[in-house]
Amino acid sequence: MARATYFSSSVPSLPNIRADGHSQGWVRAQEMLIRTVDALGAWQERVRDRRRLATLDDQMLRDIGVDRATAIHEAAKPFWVK
Repeated sequence: MARATYFSSSVPSLPNIRADGHSQGWVRAQEMLIRTVDALGAWQERVRDRRRLATLDDQMLRDIGVDRATAIHEAAKPFWVK
């Protein structure tokens, strides 16, 4: 018996939301996943930016209008704090 393989060129889409709400759980789960990935990206960006700020010399800090004390204070913040 020959076995045929079919490849689809279509991109998978979100499930249709039916009137009875059976697909609402999937949509909520996808939205939560998207928000989580966005938050992780923002946290990673804060860590990177604060590390870079901590390495700037006094001239560079003056150029951006930040004094050393403010830079140290900002660089010491945890990643989850804006």
